[in-house]
Formats: sequence, C-alpha cells, structure tokens
Amino acid sequence: MVEQKVDGDFSTPYRFTGKEEDVETGLYYYGARYYDPKLSIWMSVDPLADDPDNVAWSPYTYTWNNPLKFIDPTGMQGESIHEDEDGNVIAEYDDGDYSVYQHTNGTTKADIDQQRKETNHTGVTGNYLGDQKDRLDRRTLNKNYVGHYAGPSNPTTYPDEDGNVKPDFSEPPALLTGYAAVIHDKEYGKLGAEGASGLLTNTNVSVADYRFVINEFKLGNLARMLGDYNTAAKAYGLGVGLGLLALPKTLVKMCSPMGLMQMEMMGEISKIKE
Repeated sequence: MVEQKVDGDFSTPYRFTGKEEDVETGLYYYGARYYDPKLSIWMSVDPLADDPDNVAWSPYTYTWNNPLKFIDPTGMQGESIHEDEDGNVIAEYDDGDYSVYQHTNGTTKADIDQQRKETNHTGVTGNYLGDQKDRLDRRTLNKNYVGHYAGPSNPTTYPDEDGNVKPDFSEPPALLTGYAAVIHDKEYGKLGAEGASGLLTNTNVSVADYRFVINEFKLGNLARMLGDYNTAAKAYGLGVGLGLLALPKTLVKMCSPMGLMQMEMMGEISKIKE
C-alpha cells in the first residue's frame, strides 16, 4: 500500500482511509478489525463474512477489492438502498455501498436479488441517484401529530457513513397546512430550537411562533375561500393551538428589559429568506 510522506515535523496518526494507527502495534484500527499496512492484509476475517452477499469473496477482502468505489468505515460494511420511482424503499443490502438506486415501479426484492447475483452481489443495480446522506428517506415523512408533515419528528435524509441524519424538506407537504409548519421548523433549525422545549421555553423563536400563527391563518382563509372548510378548520386550529402554547414564554420575555427588542432581533435571524 502506498502512503504519502512529507518532510518536516508534521505527524498524524490517521492513515489509510483516515483510520487511526495503533502506535504500539503499527496496525490501523477500523473498529471491527485491524489492518496490517506492512503486509497489506487484515488481521482477522470480516465479521459479516457469512452474509449471503459475501460468500463468494474471501473473508479477508476490503470493499470487494474496490476501495475506489466503496467504503467501509467500520471494517465491516455499509448498505445500499433501492427505491422505486415513487421513492418507496424496496430493499436494503449490507454491501459497503452508501448509495441510493432507483428501480421501475413494480420491481420486487427478488428482482433486485437476481440483478445483484449477476453483478457479484454489489449494489450497482438500477439507476444511481446519489449518496444516502443527500437523499430524503420517505419513511420519515408525516410522522407528526395527526399525520402532519412537520413537527418534532422532521423528515430526514438517510443516515450517512457515521449514522447521522439531517432534516430534509424537499418533499412538498401533502396538506396545505404543512407549508406553514415547514417554514416554522426551518426557523427553529436556524436557532437550534427543537420540539416542545423550544415551543414552551425558548423565547428566541417567539417571533417564529408568531409567524407560524399568521401563516396558518392565511392558509385557513385561503382554504375557506376555496370552499375547503375542513382544511380551514385544521389551519385555524393549528394556529390557535401553537399560539396559546407559545404565549406564556412570550409574555414573560416581553416584560423583561430589552425583551421585545431581543425577540425581534432573533426573529430577523431566524427568518427564512426564500
């Protein structure tokens, strides 16, 4: 294995694929197993070597001998995700490929299994859509109160290599009332506020709460003009409900010195400029 060397006093313990070198043994630590850079071999087998996708490979391989395409940050595997054209997950495979692939509607897991068998059980089947960390996981949609779009449980991307997710609002809300909720959640995100604690105690988002109430009333008026009284009632109810919950903290803050000015300043910071 080739490693880059530099002159001078600079030194780092992070080596091949950014993993840390154990200075006592000279081995690279991957979490699930150690790698010997001098012999270019793993010191133990892949813990997932018995997986059906791996039986055709040596238990000592790394990313199916293709480190330019695949990664394996734990010394085991990552997974590829396979969706249909509507974004519904058909199958997931522990194959070291942190990517999302799209298949035509009607494709089954059995179909993908057959395609993978023809490509040595790698994730390269279907149309490549991108990295998981940049793709909406549709299974996280509408997980809030009464099936609403946004709220404490925001829709997120698929996990990245470290298992982290991030909010993803790329999917338009199914309910008209959801548009105000998305803006509200984005404003909370800009100020680091979350869920019930932000609504009940965080005065930095009081102006964001006020804007939510106004936006829901505007949407309610629009729905009423269109004759959609059910949606109008939901919008008015959401606006009034959140407004009442946010009112006590707002009143307390307004009574404090410079309280109103501070709320206005934070409201300008949180404002979504789109």
